[in-house]
Amino acid sequence: MIYYDELDPAAYDSGICILHADAFSRLWDRCSELEMTVVADAHVHPFGAGQSWSDRENPMIARAGHIAIILPRMARPPVRRWAVGVYEYLGDHQWQARGGCRSSTLKIGE
Repeated sequence: MIYYDELDPAAYDSGICILHADAFSRLWDRCSELEMTVVADAHVHPFGAGQSWSDRENPMIARAGHIAIILPRMARPPVRRWAVGVYEYLGDHQWQARGGCRSSTLKIGE
């Protein structure tokens, strides 16, 4: 797990998470060192786990197949499986809800 502010110390300075281009260079370097790849990102919302306009328009990894996980209530326990938003990026700012608050089961890659 890599936290956004590990990649960009200024990630939260504006009040929302913004990663600048050099943060992604650090991410790819770290992935290369660990022989891993990014398949998902997770972030919190203050209330529900639906995608905001900003989430839809600014995927953290703009690559088809990437998964965005949204935890409601700032991830305060208890975090219920059915309350978590799981969204797959299809490309061109298009998303498919894949589980959590939108489904009773998690289905990826269908």
